[in-house]
Amino acid sequence: PVLIIDLDGNHNSGPAIRSCLTNLSVSSDYVTTWPLVITAYQSVFVCLGTYSVNTALTNVQGQMLANFLNGGGKVYMEGGDTWAYN
Repeated sequence: PVLIIDLDGNHNSGPAIRSCLTNLSVSSDYVTTWPLVITAYQSVFVCLGTYSVNTALTNVQGQMLANFLNGGGKVYMEGGDTWAYN
């Protein structure tokens, strides 16, 4: 039910999130590139990293997340520059 999109160049949080979900017996998929489809999941974790190896979402990716949220999905998103600069 969970997708982890780890775009953080350092892979700081993604593996830890996956480990926690595994310990809780929650199935998850872990990817390091943006997927074509996210609607097959109930929840999406998006790890964008911190400067200087961070990733900024494209307009298309942001719209995919907005559509996912509007369709009832849940999103956790983190990134050092995401909320202030990107």
